[in-house]
Amino acid sequence: MARIGWVEEADATGETAELYDAWRQANPSRDKIPDILKCFSTRPDVLKHMLAFSYELHFRDGALTWATKELLATYVSALNRCEYCASSHACFLEYKDPRGDVVAALRRGDLDRAPVTDAERALLAFSGRLTLTSHEVTDADVDRLRQASWAEPQIAETVYVVAMFNLFNRVANAFGLAPVDYRQILAQPEFKGSFENPVGQNSVTQNPGG
Repeated sequence: MARIGWVEEADATGETAELYDAWRQANPSRDKIPDILKCFSTRPDVLKHMLAFSYELHFRDGALTWATKELLATYVSALNRCEYCASSHACFLEYKDPRGDVVAALRRGDLDRAPVTDAERALLAFSGRLTLTSHEVTDADVDRLRQASWAEPQIAETVYVVAMFNLFNRVANAFGLAPVDYRQILAQPEFKGSFENPVGQNSVTQNPGG
C-alpha cells in the first residue's frame, strides 16, 4: 500500500474515473491501473497530462527510438535507486533490446560494465550527469554528444526523457511503490508490441527490435 493516499479504482469518480476507464479501454489485457498513474489520481487534470506526456514522449519512436529511450529510463531509474521504475523499464528494455548483458548492467546502474556502443555510452553518460549533477552540465558535455553523432533533436529529446524519469522516480520513491514484473504482461498474447495513448489519437506501435 502506498504511503501517500490516492484514489483506488473502486472509489474513482468524475474525471479520475473517466481517465481510469480510458486507460483500461486502451489496455484490455491488464487487470489494474499502474500504481505510478494512481499517484496522480488526486489531481485528474495533472493525471491527464502525465498520461499524454509519457505515452507520446516515451512509448514510441521519436528523435530517439523507443529502445534507446528504454536504455535511458533503466539507467536513470537505477541511479535514482527507484526499484519500481528500474525493474519495469528493465523489462521493457529486455523486450526491445536482445543484449541481456546491457540490460543487466544498466539495471544495476553500472555503465562501466555495460557493453553498449560508443554513441550509446556518450548518451548514457550525459544522462547520468543530468540526473546526478545537472547544475554542472557544460557546453563541452553537449559537444561530446554531437561528436558521437547525436543530432540536436536527439539531444533535446534525451533531456526530456531523462527529466521525465527523474520526476517519475521521485514520485514512485515518495509514494513507496513496490516493483512489478512486467515480463508477464509483455508475454501475454494480447500484447502486440504497442501501447496506445489513452488520452490521444495515436497508437504507439513498434517492432520488438526497436
